Amino acid sequence: MLAVYKTAGMGMVLSLFSVTFPAMAQCQISVDQSQLDYGTVGRGQLRTEKDYKLSVGHRSFNVHVQCPQPRRLAVAYRGDTQDGEFYAFGSGSARITLTASDALADGVPVALHFGARSAFPHWDDSALAGLPLHPLSRNMIYPIGPALSQLSFQITAEAWLLARAISRGEGIHLNGMGTFDVMEYE
Repeated sequence: MLAVYKTAGMGMVLSLFSVTFPAMAQCQISVDQSQLDYGTVGRGQLRTEKDYKLSVGHRSFNVHVQCPQPRRLAVAYRGDTQDGEFYAFGSGSARITLTASDALADGVPVALHFGARSAFPHWDDSALAGLPLHPLSRNMIYPIGPALSQLSFQITAEAWLLARAISRGEGIHLNGMGTFDVMEYE
């Protein structure tokens, strides 16, 4: 069984909003920073990375889930994707990777599993630890362990442009939208 309880949205000028879905006692999800604003960036401000990528930088924020009683849950991130490999923003000219870490379940450190919505985990796959979320195969975050009432974890966002996406004299404003959903599963 899969039930969606609450959605917290964010954009890359991240705007926080909530949509409530009907359910029994609902879990609440929140993002502690309502905006990640990379602002308008020009080529001169960017660091060149491998493969002609221009790094816009890293930003971090926390996601919190609070449920009225213990349950097994997962958190999904949904955002625009340009090519199915990375999340896109800035009208598709920029890419962003999101990496989840530093998870606590009911105040105790917990490992996270990353997978697709159709693959509810029952194990700790440490090979995926530290990998960024993926629009198709790793868009779900599952805390490993028993049912829980509280979950918090850090998301680190790394934004980058392909070198050809921005010319020397111009600037580009980077924004986009995404949502986090909390879901219960059995």
